[in-house]
Amino acid sequence: MTQHPTGPRIFFDVTDLRTYLIEHRSLTGIQRVVVMILVEVGKLIGAENVYLSFFDIDTGQYRTISSTLLKNYSGTVQEQLVAALNVQSADHFIRPTLEKYENRGFRRSLHTAIREIQAWRGNERHFRKRRSSIAEWRESRPKQAMQRAAHHDFFSVARAGDVVFLAGASWFRDSAAVFRKVRRSGARVIALIHDLIPIVTPKFVASEHPVLFHDWLLDSLGYIDRYIANSKATGDDLRRFINVYKGKQAVAVAPLAQDRIPDDAPVAIGKRRRRVDKHAYPDLYDGVVMSEHIRALTKMPYVLVVGTTDIRKNIWSLLQAWIRLIRHEDMEIPKLVIAGRVGAMNGDCEDLLAATGNLGGWVTRVIGPSDLELDFLYRKCLFTAMPSYYEGWGLPIGESLSYGKTAVVSHTSSMPEVGEDYVEYCDPHSIDSIFRACLTLIGDVDHRRALEARIATASLRSWSHVARDITDILLEDAPETANRQRLARPREVRREAV
Repeated sequence: MTQHPTGPRIFFDVTDLRTYLIEHRSLTGIQRVVVMILVEVGKLIGAENVYLSFFDIDTGQYRTISSTLLKNYSGTVQEQLVAALNVQSADHFIRPTLEKYENRGFRRSLHTAIREIQAWRGNERHFRKRRSSIAEWRESRPKQAMQRAAHHDFFSVARAGDVVFLAGASWFRDSAAVFRKVRRSGARVIALIHDLIPIVTPKFVASEHPVLFHDWLLDSLGYIDRYIANSKATGDDLRRFINVYKGKQAVAVAPLAQDRIPDDAPVAIGKRRRRVDKHAYPDLYDGVVMSEHIRALTKMPYVLVVGTTDIRKNIWSLLQAWIRLIRHEDMEIPKLVIAGRVGAMNGDCEDLLAATGNLGGWVTRVIGPSDLELDFLYRKCLFTAMPSYYEGWGLPIGESLSYGKTAVVSHTSSMPEVGEDYVEYCDPHSIDSIFRACLTLIGDVDHRRALEARIATASLRSWSHVARDITDILLEDAPETANRQRLARPREVRREAV
């Protein structure tokens, strides 16, 4: 491990992550990326060189805390972050069985009280009807921090040469003013751009988000020292934007990971498994920590779709392809399992599922799955599907590969960078193309197994590789480290300057 005790520190801006943790119990998309990079960079350069910083809307101050303090709190990394960032709302996660009340505060509070009473009474039937259990409900109770973390004013801690890394969606109110002040203090500001979807394909983005994102990115040209893109495709989109608006910043490309869901299960999960012989009874070992709803999905083969079901994910077209598939009388067709939160601008998809009874039972929804549930679903699926119109990277594709599973993937934007030659490609604008790609993986078992064999020997990109690549970029221009030996990067890391 390379240490830089007297060199520049890296401050991860986690303003959006802190807001996200108030409401959600599981990490998805950008939030997962930020946490994985944060953890791995801490391992690489030492937690004492990594800080968390955020804009405190209550005080109007930019605050910070050392990542070394995470170890003061018990639980998963997410629980440690909740405690260290003082996210102490009693209902900061949407607990199991309450997902449909996510945006209905009064009803969520009412049904929380009802569940507590039913758990106290030992009424397992009440939870079983809602595809959960008393044990799962009790384990989801918010854990309070042992002490309230002490945050400091960023400008009293930071020093010249430090780096503020905007790894997430760091476009909060007053963000331009905050980061201009950061630069005046002598620190550098570097941003990871996940996609330019609101600008490139605004028809897939809700409300005023496209113009708000455009204006944020345009303003950022005035205070960002350098950009990092998460794929070559995103790098191309970003370079064009910078050229259009006469920006001068360089863009480096640091592809994201093709890696598994992190094994960060609560201690209670291990206790429930401790007496089960994993090798003799693998199904029991897996199933003992799953709800009846999740366990029941394995009664027959299924294809897995992971992600929030917004319009860009193209679920409606995939459902149309599945309608064709289930009419194939000479072939055993798997079910379709959609795991993720309900997305925006996807009314046609929701209407179709409601009108057809989830395609007559051929489709099953898992709303807001936990990491443990996603790990289970990936391991048990036949293959996965991601026929998105546009992606900045395509995290579920890489996750699928890491579990040895191939996928049906769109041939657009960044997705071929993730899927490489391990997946079956389709045209997201053609239902027939999606249908034929799915039919190929279902019907041609030899072809599917050949892809799986190729995946099994592949050198996939891990989060530690991503961290090495990004750390190298973040510290590349630091004056204190100009002559230091560069971090050794494994061969799997593919970095490209744009």
